[in-house]
Amino acid sequence: KLKEASFPSPLELCKILSAEVTGEASLTNRKGRTFLMYELEVKLKWEAELRDSDGTCLQSCTGSMKLPDVNATMLDDLDVEFSSSTREGTLVTAMRKQGVSFIRKLVEKVITELQEEMRAQQNSPATGARPPSATNP
Repeated sequence: KLKEASFPSPLELCKILSAEVTGEASLTNRKGRTFLMYELEVKLKWEAELRDSDGTCLQSCTGSMKLPDVNATMLDDLDVEFSSSTREGTLVTAMRKQGVSFIRKLVEKVITELQEEMRAQQNSPATGARPPSATNP
Protein backbone atom coordinates (compact mmCIF):
# COMPACT_ATOMS: atom_id res chain seq x y z
CA LYS A 1 0.00 0.00 0.00
CA LEU A 2 2.90 2.37 0.62
CA LYS A 3 4.33 1.97 -2.89
CA GLU A 4 0.90 2.63 -4.43
CA ALA A 5 0.50 5.98 -2.66
CA SER A 6 -0.42 9.10 -4.63
CA PHE A 7 1.09 12.24 -3.15
CA PRO A 8 -1.03 15.40 -2.95
CA SER A 9 -0.34 18.54 -4.99
CA PRO A 10 2.29 19.93 -5.58
CA LEU A 11 3.95 16.53 -5.10
CA GLU A 12 1.77 14.54 -7.52
CA LEU A 13 4.89 13.65 -9.55
CA CYS A 14 6.54 12.09 -6.51
CA LYS A 15 6.55 8.34 -6.19
CA ILE A 16 7.82 5.77 -3.77
CA LEU A 17 10.40 3.57 -5.46
CA SER A 18 10.74 1.03 -2.67
CA ALA A 19 9.25 0.33 0.74
CA GLU A 20 10.83 -1.99 3.28
CA VAL A 21 9.19 -2.87 6.58
CA THR A 22 11.16 -4.83 9.18
CA GLY A 23 10.51 -5.68 12.80
CA GLU A 24 8.19 -7.82 14.83
CA ALA A 25 4.43 -8.13 15.10
CA SER A 26 2.35 -10.48 17.19
CA LEU A 27 -1.19 -11.07 18.36
CA THR A 28 -1.76 -11.08 22.10
CA ASN A 29 -4.90 -12.33 23.81
CA ARG A 30 -5.77 -10.75 27.15
CA LYS A 31 -9.09 -11.05 28.96
CA GLY A 32 -10.78 -12.40 25.85
CA ARG A 33 -9.60 -9.56 23.61
CA THR A 34 -6.96 -9.81 20.92
CA PHE A 35 -4.40 -7.03 20.52
CA LEU A 36 -1.94 -6.42 17.71
CA MET A 37 1.51 -5.66 19.15
CA TYR A 38 4.25 -4.41 16.82
CA GLU A 39 7.62 -2.72 16.67
CA LEU A 40 8.46 -1.87 13.09
CA GLU A 41 10.97 0.11 11.08
CA VAL A 42 9.85 1.53 7.74
CA LYS A 43 12.33 2.59 5.03
CA LEU A 44 11.20 4.33 1.85
CA LYS A 45 13.09 5.49 -1.22
CA TRP A 46 11.40 8.17 -3.30
CA GLU A 47 11.89 10.30 -6.38
CA ALA A 48 10.15 13.52 -7.31
CA GLU A 49 9.89 16.02 -10.16
CA LEU A 50 8.54 19.51 -10.42
CA ARG A 51 7.33 20.46 -13.90
CA ASP A 52 5.94 23.65 -15.40
CA SER A 53 2.67 23.87 -17.33
CA ASP A 54 4.47 22.88 -20.57
CA GLY A 55 5.82 19.70 -18.96
CA THR A 56 9.40 20.93 -18.75
CA CYS A 57 11.21 19.51 -15.73
CA LEU A 58 12.19 22.37 -13.41
CA GLN A 59 13.59 20.29 -10.56
CA SER A 60 14.11 16.66 -9.74
CA CYS A 61 15.52 14.85 -6.76
CA THR A 62 15.63 11.51 -5.00
CA GLY A 63 15.83 10.62 -1.37
CA SER A 64 14.73 8.42 1.45
CA MET A 65 12.61 8.47 4.56
CA LYS A 66 13.05 6.24 7.56
CA LEU A 67 10.53 5.75 10.35
CA PRO A 68 12.72 3.99 12.92
CA ASP A 69 10.13 3.34 15.65
CA VAL A 70 6.61 2.49 14.50
CA ASN A 71 4.72 1.08 17.48
CA ALA A 72 1.32 1.39 19.12
CA THR A 73 2.41 4.01 21.66
CA MET A 74 4.07 6.25 19.07
CA LEU A 75 1.63 5.87 16.16
CA ASP A 76 0.23 9.39 16.45
CA ASP A 77 3.70 10.99 16.73
CA LEU A 78 5.98 9.12 14.32
CA ASP A 79 9.58 10.23 13.97
CA VAL A 80 10.71 10.52 10.32
CA GLU A 81 14.33 10.78 9.23
CA PHE A 82 14.44 12.61 5.88
CA SER A 83 17.27 12.70 3.35
CA SER A 84 17.47 14.09 -0.16
CA SER A 85 19.95 14.22 -3.03
CA THR A 86 19.38 17.98 -3.21
CA ARG A 87 19.75 20.29 -0.23
CA GLU A 88 17.68 23.26 -1.37
CA GLY A 89 14.81 24.10 -3.64
CA THR A 90 11.05 24.25 -3.78
CA LEU A 91 10.69 20.52 -4.37
CA VAL A 92 12.90 19.45 -1.46
CA THR A 93 11.15 21.90 0.87
CA ALA A 94 7.75 20.54 -0.19
CA MET A 95 8.91 16.95 0.32
CA ARG A 96 10.43 17.77 3.70
CA LYS A 97 7.19 19.37 4.92
CA GLN A 98 4.20 18.03 2.97
CA GLY A 99 5.79 14.74 1.87
CA VAL A 100 6.89 13.76 5.37
CA SER A 101 3.48 14.70 6.78
CA PHE A 102 1.78 12.63 4.06
CA ILE A 103 3.96 9.58 4.82
CA ARG A 104 3.27 9.86 8.57
CA LYS A 105 -0.48 9.85 7.91
CA LEU A 106 -0.18 7.04 5.37
CA VAL A 107 1.76 4.74 7.73
CA GLU A 108 -0.73 5.50 10.50
CA LYS A 109 -3.60 4.68 8.12
CA VAL A 110 -2.04 1.37 6.99
CA ILE A 111 -1.46 0.27 10.61
CA THR A 112 -4.99 1.32 11.63
CA GLU A 113 -6.48 -0.65 8.71
CA LEU A 114 -4.43 -3.69 9.72
CA GLN A 115 -5.74 -3.41 13.30
CA GLU A 116 -9.33 -3.08 12.05
CA GLU A 117 -8.90 -6.09 9.76
CA MET A 118 -7.56 -8.10 12.70
CA ARG A 119 -10.53 -7.08 14.88
CA ALA A 120 -13.02 -7.93 12.13
CA GLN A 121 -11.48 -11.37 11.73
CA GLN A 122 -11.60 -11.87 15.48
CA ASN A 123 -15.34 -11.17 15.45
CA SER A 124 -16.04 -13.41 12.44
CA PRO A 125 -16.77 -17.14 12.76
CA ALA A 126 -13.64 -19.20 13.38
CA THR A 127 -14.12 -21.25 10.23
CA GLY A 128 -12.16 -19.82 7.38
CA ALA A 129 -10.57 -17.06 9.48
CA ARG A 130 -7.24 -15.86 8.11
CA PRO A 131 -4.48 -13.84 9.78
CA PRO A 132 -4.26 -10.12 8.84
CA SER A 133 -2.63 -9.43 5.47
CA ALA A 134 0.60 -7.72 6.46
CA THR A 135 2.38 -8.86 3.32
CA ASN A 136 1.90 -5.76 1.10
CA PRO A 137 3.98 -2.75 2.31
